[in-house]
Amino acid sequence: MRRKEATAGKVLNLLTTDIKSIVNVCGHYFSLYGVPIQMAIGFYLLYNMLGVSVFIGLAAGSITVVPGSYVIKKLFVFYDLLQVQNDKRVNAINELFQSIRIVKMFAWSDRFIKKIDALREEQINVYRRMFFYEMSSSVLMNVQPVITILVTFFTYTAVLGHALTP
Repeated sequence: MRRKEATAGKVLNLLTTDIKSIVNVCGHYFSLYGVPIQMAIGFYLLYNMLGVSVFIGLAAGSITVVPGSYVIKKLFVFYDLLQVQNDKRVNAINELFQSIRIVKMFAWSDRFIKKIDALREEQINVYRRMFFYEMSSSVLMNVQPVITILVTFFTYTAVLGHALTP
């Protein structure tokens, strides 16, 4: 964005979006080193207790990876689309505020309100579609451990013939 194009609304919108992105990324730094260590320790302990059935359960649970990656890709598309919609709405509101005297003088306020309402409705539609994919992602993340546990225990008991003891 050039300095001449940088209105207060655009700068504020970019600043709040960037800060939100930085906060979201900082919350996931632990995952870079913590999750692999936790998984390695967990699989080691499970392998000592349940044997080969752990790997079969892991393979069954990894079935959710393909639909999960599709859902995540769609979510990124919607996040980008949402940013475009936000920018359009903020620009329309800034245009209204910058020319409020002219708008009031010629009684164009209804036209601007309709324009801003239409932009907000587009934004809400993106949120609605995004909500579906966020819920799908949540369902996949919650179903995956259940599938893994069920297949692991089924393999351990029914296929390998071991008994589950407390």
